[in-house]
Amino acid sequence: MPGPLDPSESGSIPAPGEIPIARVVTVPDRVPPPPDAEPMLLEHQDRLIAVADILLLVALLFLFELGVSFVIRLVLPSLPLLPGEEIDPALSKALVVPILVSRTVGAVLIVALILNIRRQSPRSVGLGWKRFWINFLLGLASVCIAYGLIVPTVFFLSWVAPGMYSQLEENTVRLMEIFPRLHPLAAVPVMLCVGLWEELVFRGFLMTRLRRLTESWLIAVVLSSIAFTMLHALDQTAAALVPVAILSLIFSVLTIWRRSIVPAIIGHAVFNLTQVVGIYHLAGDQWV
Repeated sequence: MPGPLDPSESGSIPAPGEIPIARVVTVPDRVPPPPDAEPMLLEHQDRLIAVADILLLVALLFLFELGVSFVIRLVLPSLPLLPGEEIDPALSKALVVPILVSRTVGAVLIVALILNIRRQSPRSVGLGWKRFWINFLLGLASVCIAYGLIVPTVFFLSWVAPGMYSQLEENTVRLMEIFPRLHPLAAVPVMLCVGLWEELVFRGFLMTRLRRLTESWLIAVVLSSIAFTMLHALDQTAAALVPVAILSLIFSVLTIWRRSIVPAIIGHAVFNLTQVVGIYHLAGDQWV
């Protein structure tokens, strides 16, 4: 029986210098998703990683808010350090727009950082220019749908609970106390900032990661809408949270349908703008 190196079996015995040497093959630490994969579904992300990303986002946003507050107090040492202390209303209003802009910048940078760490594209949070004008028009249409749902709902709830209407009036007064009176044209970029950071965080990032965790769009919509509504509970009345919840559901459905947060950003910004314009003209000089 021929041996393993018998010339009759292998042909000829290679010389020592002719023996091929195995090459080191590098295996990528992350297998890229196939070209037809849906980015917002995050099918190639582990569920625990989705939880970690949500916690990381919350932690970084909190640290960013602390950093902004620290910088403001360095620039304006006269500001009170404790939350319960009095603050000049005029100074508080003057800080609203810079804080909103910085919050938007911070949210964009934080989300971009997490996407870079996970090697995910902006499309995984619904950002992209594909079919932009269709999404833009759908965003405008969503405002009409929102008012078509909010107005009858508010009228019905005001009939069932008469105190709700007074709460809505109180909410308008509270908004005038918090925000400065901006000309409608000046309010446009501010409302775009609000729409961008809230939709990017709650619909683009939080809702998609919750869907990956729960494997259910319905549960993700409910949980992200609860978080979105509770955020607004910090500075608005209970009655005002009804329109907020309706808006959250509309923008969630739009985002899931279009696989983009562009319609939600446009709809959010335009809805807020209509509120500002309405108060601007109805309140007149009472809003200072």
